[in-house]
Amino acid sequence: MRFDLFYELSVPDFAAVGEQEVIRRALDEIALADQAGFDGVWLVEHHFYRQYSHCPSPEVMMAAITQRTTRMRIGHGVVLLPLRHPVMVAERIAMLDVLSEGRIDVGVGRGLSPLEYQVFGGQIEEGRPRLEEGLEILRRCWGEAPFSFDGRFWSFPEIDVVPKPVQRPHPPLWTAAVTPSTFPLAAEQGLGVLAGPFKPLFMVAEDRDRFVARCRELEIDPRRLGFGMTLGVVVLDDHRRARQVAQENIRWFYEQLLRLTAPVLESGGESYRYYREELATLRELTGGTPSLEALDAAGMVIAGSPEYAIERFRMLANTGLDHVLCAVQAGGVPHADALRTIQLMGEQVIPALREATAPAPGEPPSPGAESFRQTDLRIFLREAPGLTPALLFRALPLAFRPERAAGLEALYRIELRGRGGGTWWVRISGGRCEVSDSDPGGEPDVVLRASARTWLGLARGTRRRAAARLLRRLRSSGDPAKAAAFEELFL
Repeated sequence: MRFDLFYELSVPDFAAVGEQEVIRRALDEIALADQAGFDGVWLVEHHFYRQYSHCPSPEVMMAAITQRTTRMRIGHGVVLLPLRHPVMVAERIAMLDVLSEGRIDVGVGRGLSPLEYQVFGGQIEEGRPRLEEGLEILRRCWGEAPFSFDGRFWSFPEIDVVPKPVQRPHPPLWTAAVTPSTFPLAAEQGLGVLAGPFKPLFMVAEDRDRFVARCRELEIDPRRLGFGMTLGVVVLDDHRRARQVAQENIRWFYEQLLRLTAPVLESGGESYRYYREELATLRELTGGTPSLEALDAAGMVIAGSPEYAIERFRMLANTGLDHVLCAVQAGGVPHADALRTIQLMGEQVIPALREATAPAPGEPPSPGAESFRQTDLRIFLREAPGLTPALLFRALPLAFRPERAAGLEALYRIELRGRGGGTWWVRISGGRCEVSDSDPGGEPDVVLRASARTWLGLARGTRRRAAARLLRRLRSSGDPAKAAAFEELFL
């Protein structure tokens, strides 16, 4: 496993710590992590996110880190390339690579904030093509030959960019990835993936499957490109204390993350449809305040004793994730607790898991190995504050697990009576799940009937199917095998 640190540089009001102290403490933590055995550190680029992230110029921080560390890699996670001139980005990254003696990683992304585009220029809908053109310029800047460029967004005469990076042909390139289409695209562009912290691990595992599948089609080793995931981490001697720290700080981190994605949900345009539909549904399910228990069950947080952390990190590896970016300072985690987390990770957790690896691409985990692939959306449904049948059916595609529906082709009609009831159609075809409240036409293979209350209880896991059938609160007609398949998938 590869263990990195991840910093947003949060300055929450409740922590009563100023910007200067947060930055100084982060540098001390990173220096300790370099000695403790961590493999790398990543810093974000965000603008105008008061409290959540005070890190608008990570290159400056990275330059300081080059002088406080000797071995760990230093990552920009990520450059908002559509908003920056790629030639200037290439120059600064090359300088950092020289200062660090070849330890820089470069992540690129299109950003999530419409305000950043309004301030720095450009249209948010142009984010992806600007990113692709910027990547081409970066790679040519780091080459040996002078070049000119005439593109859609940037044009300039012949230039000879110096200095050149130490790593040849250039530092490793990564991309931030949230939408499912980005993962195969990363493979096509030769980019490693930085996933999360937006989504539950069982969803990230499916995204990794897409990335690996495309790599294999292109005959690329996905491990060479890399796939990392960010999560909140608190590891302390006292398990209960670690949970308390995470409850206050890392939960706040996720609350703010969900809040700050709201603008792109409202005005991100068609290319951000995934955020508006799927991630907005997650936000609505949690009420914007996911509990620590749900975050823990979803693999988005690891908080507890070293023994507990080892167990949970091993589950990550079994799920396919053996590169983790640990947000040990997420929210306002006290400096002493962040330092102790780093120490315990270095002394106990990392040595215990250094040889742990994800299953080979396309291979399942070892028999009996526990992973997060066994979890599903019910970890959020159980505590959804205002769960209704309509919200539940909007969430159904998120709960759908293609590997559990291999070969299933069916149309279902679900009729729910009572408060919040109605009729919905669910089509399972080609490894996809589509939901509609309008009749798509055609005879359904299965009709399921229940009260809205019974259906919500079954979906949450608070009612048992056998008891509901025995009491005739859940009835079905049509193909029995396809009815059973639906129940196994969603109830």
